[in-house]
Amino acid sequence: MPIIEFMSNSKAPPRGFLRHLCSDVALALGLPKDNVWAIWHEVKVKSCRVPHWGLKNNCAPIITVRCRSTYSKMQIRGMIHLIASIVSKKLGVEYNKVFVSVSRVMPDHLLVRGKIWQNKNRK
Repeated sequence: MPIIEFMSNSKAPPRGFLRHLCSDVALALGLPKDNVWAIWHEVKVKSCRVPHWGLKNNCAPIITVRCRSTYSKMQIRGMIHLIASIVSKKLGVEYNKVFVSVSRVMPDHLLVRGKIWQNKNRK
């Protein structure tokens, strides 16, 4: 269940942006559409140090994705490029200005539906 977090100097994303992004990521990873979540955090420019945010209004957000460690490197890379492409097109920012990082959650480090997630395929 990837969770995609945006930190931005904008109050909110365009209408439908998060829903469509989650749907596209879910499709790319072969997940049910409700298994990808997204959260938009507005960050005031005076509360952070992101140099390009003070220069103009239409700035690329900082994006962090948390997901289980079971995704392959190819799936992770594909997800990063997909997110960056969608952000670039839908938010009107340059692709090379989009920053996306992925943090993988290891087995035994995640509570889901009241149970600690364990990778049954792990040796």
